[in-house]
Amino acid sequence: MNFTAPAFTWAEREPRRRAVVVEGRQYTYGDLAAEASRFAAGLAARGVRPGDRVALMMNNRWEFVVAYYGTVRMGAIIAPMNTLLKGEEIAYQVQDLGAAVFVGNDWASPEFARIRERTPSVSLFLSTLPLPGATPFREFLAQAPGEAPLRETDPDDVALIRYTSGTTGKPKGAMQTHRNISAFLDATLATQDLTAEHRPLVFVPLFHGFGDHCMMNQVLRTGRDFVLMDPFDPEAILAAIQRYRCTSFGATPSMLWGLIHYPERARFDTSSLREVITGGAPVPFELLQQFQAAFGTLPLEGYGLSEGTAGYTYTRADLERRPGSCGVALPGVEIRIVDDEGRELPPGAVGEIAVRSPFNMKGYWNRPEETRQVLRDGWLYTGDVGKVDENGFLYILDRKTDMIIMSGENIYPSEIEEVLLQHPAIAEAAVVGVPDERRGEIPKAVVVLRPGTHLTAEEVQEHCRQRLAFFKVPKIVEFRDWLPRNAAFKVIKSELR
Repeated sequence: MNFTAPAFTWAEREPRRRAVVVEGRQYTYGDLAAEASRFAAGLAARGVRPGDRVALMMNNRWEFVVAYYGTVRMGAIIAPMNTLLKGEEIAYQVQDLGAAVFVGNDWASPEFARIRERTPSVSLFLSTLPLPGATPFREFLAQAPGEAPLRETDPDDVALIRYTSGTTGKPKGAMQTHRNISAFLDATLATQDLTAEHRPLVFVPLFHGFGDHCMMNQVLRTGRDFVLMDPFDPEAILAAIQRYRCTSFGATPSMLWGLIHYPERARFDTSSLREVITGGAPVPFELLQQFQAAFGTLPLEGYGLSEGTAGYTYTRADLERRPGSCGVALPGVEIRIVDDEGRELPPGAVGEIAVRSPFNMKGYWNRPEETRQVLRDGWLYTGDVGKVDENGFLYILDRKTDMIIMSGENIYPSEIEEVLLQHPAIAEAAVVGVPDERRGEIPKAVVVLRPGTHLTAEEVQEHCRQRLAFFKVPKIVEFRDWLPRNAAFKVIKSELR
């Protein structure tokens, strides 16, 4: 059960069938099979074996698709990485993986030297740009010794590792198996009524589950094609919908907001749109209605997390919409609300969301204790707080953790607090999420300075900017003389919020 097999079957049947359009160029299923199999053969020639990890840090481009499918084709494990990460963050994940290969492009190049210094496990660096110590991507494909066959895998073999910070501490790699991914794709495709004209526009990052599993892998499993672009550019998106008659796309709430408020949107014909999917952050129902008024379709919502492959619920077009709800469970998914002792609560009661599903991850990479904490008796305890009504609609109310979700990006306060406390003038720091109309939430830092020191908000932000991905940098900095604490001396973040 290799979850990429259907795409290669389409290549055998109809090699000239269009698969991907990117930057105006069309690639067929035959192109995908040829280049992915050469990539796989090149990895094997360099000593990469099934089960080895390949770190992929690349934005939305054809080479991402080739490296992704080529890695999985030969039984190695693909590890897509957020292109917004900085050198130390990248090095940590690559080291934690024990990755044998690192594949990057211009998004990774500014950090390349630091990555090489900190990642001794990597024996092969590939880059789409000429960089010292890296093999050019195209040269690597050209030198590959033929093509590698599709490797049949055990359903419970790990296919992909995606990093998530979980509740606390350093990021953890959620292991997704071929069974997990195949089950998710089959379940989501079973809920869709796809026509021959189905052509998604993909501009959400492919390194996210929203981009690869919910968009790319679904399309390539069905023999259809998609239009790939990057980065988010409202005019380019609207022009692509018009040019290619795209029928759907996925977007975070902030992207919907950007398209609604783009002043020139009326110039473009977007009448081909049939379905828009949104997720990655809570979505105000008013925003969904504004989008429907502007584009004629009411976006569908979903709920999921990396530990659950990509998604657990969705809002079905054939069911009524309930404001505040992220829909009903996908086929094969069981959701229950539990109290602090793990006892199931009745409909309408508020508690932690637990899920039993074939999509649930195998566990966290090299972290058995953290795995035991979230996977218990076949159920995944999400750390999210919500309720389920009598008709099975799920509502996300809060989080047991302090995680912040800004424009679909997960932000973990502990990471930012650790960086803040590295500054010699900062004595104490706490980070909380505050509401933001456009982005859902934004991180706010509350800082206590050491006596006799002085900092501006801009200086604090610059300190963070040098050490964190830009989306993690606090958007608001407040200076206080003290932080509210409880009897155990823990910061009372609810009071700060």
